[in-house]
Parts: sequence; structure tokens; C-alpha cells
Amino acid sequence: MDDNFKKAEDLLRRFQNGTSSLEEEELIKSWFSDFKFENQDQAIINYDKEVLFQRILIRLAETETPVRKYKPIWWSIAAAAIMIFAFTVYQWTNHQRIEDPVVQTLENDVLPGKDEATMVLADGREIELNANGLKEESTYGVKVDEKLGIISFSNPKKKLTTKLEYHTIKTGYAGQYTVILPDGSKVKLNSNSSIRFPIEFGRERNVEMVGEAFFEVAKDENKKFTVDAGYQQIEVLGTQFNIKSYPEEYETTTALVSGSLRVRSSNKNDINEFILKPGELVKNGKGKQLIVDKSDSNKEKAWEQGEFFFDGENLQEVLSTVARWYNVKIIYEYQPSPDTEYGGIISRNKRLSTVLKLLEDKENVNFEIKGKEVIVKKRLK
Repeated sequence: MDDNFKKAEDLLRRFQNGTSSLEEEELIKSWFSDFKFENQDQAIINYDKEVLFQRILIRLAETETPVRKYKPIWWSIAAAAIMIFAFTVYQWTNHQRIEDPVVQTLENDVLPGKDEATMVLADGREIELNANGLKEESTYGVKVDEKLGIISFSNPKKKLTTKLEYHTIKTGYAGQYTVILPDGSKVKLNSNSSIRFPIEFGRERNVEMVGEAFFEVAKDENKKFTVDAGYQQIEVLGTQFNIKSYPEEYETTTALVSGSLRVRSSNKNDINEFILKPGELVKNGKGKQLIVDKSDSNKEKAWEQGEFFFDGENLQEVLSTVARWYNVKIIYEYQPSPDTEYGGIISRNKRLSTVLKLLEDKENVNFEIKGKEVIVKKRLK
């Protein structure tokens, strides 16, 4: 960490515990005012500071050259502080406990998703993976860690049949779950996703997935690992990568974090094939050929690490992601511009109202939560 980051961290810690000087407090307030929040003093008094810093991050992503009202060294410290609070968890406290005013004004709110899924065993039994779900199934070598939201599979105690039999793990809206496959590979499923795999891997390790999943594949040079996902077929030796392939989006994207991947199209008329390097992605979809592009590894890993990471998506795309995680339906009474881009990082552990309040700053919209619906309205001036 460089000197500016250290100075910023020290300054913010003093502000946190109430030992900062009046000059330093004014500087911190000026960070907020530089992004033109309405009712500035009330915002600092009434809002959770983590929300404010997340808002600053979103605003920072909107402009390449922020207005600088202070000496360059202090702007550098301010920018450093913003990044510290964007990527690190600080439990901010004030002289008195301040409740989130957004939650107080809502008649109802929606909690974030959690670790839960449904397992379909090879014999057809369906078991809910939650606090009341399966603890262990010795016949299939299944073990469940309820606290961590992980299900693991080892080789079954006896070979059940000579033909391939498959397990399926599927999450619903507002659900996620981690699966340890029989070869030790780790797969984390995002909401409304599924993975299908054999109870025992043979000469090859083949799985099928729908939705979004982050893979950490156990290396085995003698057994290649392949994934069938929507419009793509992915071949792996040992690596970390993210696949997003929701049927309703008519697109499949595979992004490589580490290792190497060979990706080809499921469309036999598309002969394109790419070997990816870390920091690259490939995508294709309905009526679209396979293409390669750059990716951001931090973004690809963000959801798996408990964060929304937006970088250029419009509001409709952002709300589509939010809707899956909170299991809500988006109703548009007002159609926002598809050209307005969003950028920033928001915790997936927040209540829905807090996430929506952060999004309202960007465009002339208001959100209303009614049961399991979020209504998008034009903000009245």
C-alpha cells in the first residue's frame, strides 16, 4: 500500500472513531459534495456511510476527470479512500446508531438470496438443500455442509449400474450453492442455475450447466474436463473460469480467470474455435458467431465473492441481475434510456431497498417495492 493509501486509511479511521480534526471532517464532507449529492449535510447525517461510499464509487465510474477542488495530494488521498471502501469491508459506526432511512420508509422489503438448492439424485429423488435437507447419503457418497452451503460427492460405496447415471443440482431465484464434484472440482452456482454430472467420472469428465457458474477445476492431465453450456462447448485441463448462459438472454459468455480453455461453438455451422488466455472471454448466442474479447477477472469473480460488479451495463441489464438474486419481477411504468451505463460495486448481502436506492442516483427514476414486484417509475421533479 502506498503512502497516499496509508494517509487515506488513517484519516478515515480517525473519522470513524471520532478523533479527526474539524479540518479533516470538512475534507471528508467535500468528497461527498464533489459528487453533488442533494441535501449534503443531511445525507452525511442520515445515511449509512457504506451506502455513501458505494454511491461515490458509482459516480466515480461515470467520469474520467472529476472536478478537483483540493490540492492534488488530497484528491489522490480521497480517490484512494474511495477504493479502500469499495473493495474492503469496514464496519462504520457513528456516535449514535443510525438506522437506514430507506428501510424505515418502506412498507415491505426483500432480503438477499441465500445458500439453498434442490438436488435430484440419480434415482429420481428430489431433496431440498437447506437447514432441513439431506445430511448424508452413503450410497451415492453425498455429504452436505449446511453452514457453508456446500454439497460434496465422492465415489459411491458400490457401483450401482453399468450405465451412466446423473445427479443434478439446481438453484432457484434468490439461491446459490457450491458443489464439489466427484473429482474434487468446485462449482459455485448462481441463482436460477443448474449443473448435471455423472455419479462417477469415467475416462472423461463431462458436465452440463445452465445459468451462471464459477468453476475451479481439479487438474487431471489424463482426464479432460468439458462443459456443455448453452451455445458453447468448453474444454479444460485445470483452471478457474466463469460461464454465464441464461436461456432468456440468448447468449453464452465464458471468461477465463486462470489456466487455459479451448472453446468452440455448439453451432456446427460456426467453425470458430479459440484457446483463451487469462483475462479473455468468448461469447456467442442466437444468430451470433463465437468471438473473443478482453475480460476483467475481478468482475468475473465478483458474484462468487458476494458482490454485484457493474461495468457498462444499462439499467435493464442491471435490474435483470438484481431480479434473479432477490426473486422479484421488474415492472416498467417508465422506460429508462438503454444508453445510460452503470458502473460500480455493491454488496449482494444488502436488502433490496438499499441496492435500489444506490441505483436511483444514476438516472431520473424511482423504484417502488410491492411484494415481489419492483416498479420502475419516472422521478417527479
